[in-house]
Amino acid sequence: AGALEPRVRISVRDTGIGIAAADQQRVFEDFYQVGNAERSRSKGLGLGLAIVRRQAHLLGASLRLDSRLGEGSCFEVELPAVAHDGHG
Repeated sequence: AGALEPRVRISVRDTGIGIAAADQQRVFEDFYQVGNAERSRSKGLGLGLAIVRRQAHLLGASLRLDSRLGEGSCFEVELPAVAHDGHG
């Protein structure tokens, strides 16, 4: 077995309302928002997590969501680590 590829994990955690299990995959769809049935633009467009999912895929990153109603959510992106040579 070869050496494990170094990875970098970025986590964003909130203490918001949480996301029900039934909605956890849907929040990554274009224009889907939990709790915005009236489609109020003041609450955003529902594109942010769809963009994150696309960018993670392009970068070869994994994307994970852990959320519990009433407790908040944690989003994690795990990327391949890249050594920086100090130039450019």
